[in-house]
Amino acid sequence: MKIVTHHAGGADKLLRIETAGCAVHITVGLHDADGQEFTAIEIEPLQPADNSDVWFVRGQATTVVVNHGPQVMAGDRHA
Repeated sequence: MKIVTHHAGGADKLLRIETAGCAVHITVGLHDADGQEFTAIEIEPLQPADNSDVWFVRGQATTVVVNHGPQVMAGDRHA
């Protein structure tokens, strides 16, 4: 595995990781139209690979992780 690019500046932070057959892009600090913070993860198949192998994604290539705020457990006191 090899970290190719890490951008810490700007409004969001981008990490690109290359591994056998794909690159993974992780972008943190994003916000949707309602201001909800999220992280985006994208898998990019490398086509064709150096040895002419063709890689593809099985399943979703893009997903997001959303911050829903603090967890409230049953019995927690509310201020």
